[in-house]
Amino acid sequence: MVPMQQTFTQNDLLQYLYMETDIVQSFMVEQQMGHDYSLKEDFNTLKQSKDLLSSISLSPSQASVDFILAYGALKQPTKTKVIK
Repeated sequence: MVPMQQTFTQNDLLQYLYMETDIVQSFMVEQQMGHDYSLKEDFNTLKQSKDLLSSISLSPSQASVDFILAYGALKQPTKTKVIK
């Protein structure tokens, strides 16, 4: 008897990659990747992309930081004196 073949989407592979699948789903993905070279290639591409994203260091431009600080200064509540 030939086992039923499951179709997996990129979303399924992403959930597996980020360990968001339960043990049964993980097993099914792993089994299918063992038989489906194209699925394994898709998974490897996603994994490489994730690894590249993890290695990127991003920081805002000084202009963005200045804008946010200026906006925050404008939004601070004004202090009023209480007269007794």
